[in-house]
Amino acid sequence: VLNIVLPILEEGEKITQSDKNIRYSLSLIRQDKELDLALLRLECTENNITVVPISPNVGIGGEDVYSVSYPQGSGVVMTKGNIQHIWKGKVLCTADVYPGSSGGGVFNLKGELIGITSNIGVYPTHFDMIPISYLHYFIPIDVISKWLTQ
Repeated sequence: VLNIVLPILEEGEKITQSDKNIRYSLSLIRQDKELDLALLRLECTENNITVVPISPNVGIGGEDVYSVSYPQGSGVVMTKGNIQHIWKGKVLCTADVYPGSSGGGVFNLKGELIGITSNIGVYPTHFDMIPISYLHYFIPIDVISKWLTQ
């Protein structure tokens, strides 16, 4: 597993880093700030890459899921929750996530990737937005697939 913490990249910009004696280069191909998605090109000296199965089927409310992320470089965090509802193309989920979890995977109980974490839940007050770690939105694979084919 490569644990990559990225600076903000401009389209076409390339960075090269090393992690555990593995040298890799990343470049930003395309991004969509509204969807909170980015397509990166990864060139890596490691050739032992595992492909994660995906599923376009998010399921209905109540389905158990796992969120796996690397919030702010603090280490891999896996939490369990369930799907609440779909709103504006994103899925509300109760698995705990923390600031910096965006880009992490959301998996069904079969281990299939069903989405990518996008927004942590927030509670607005008069003065601030308070993070709600037990709620987050993720972008389902079917929305990501449509975006990639455009």
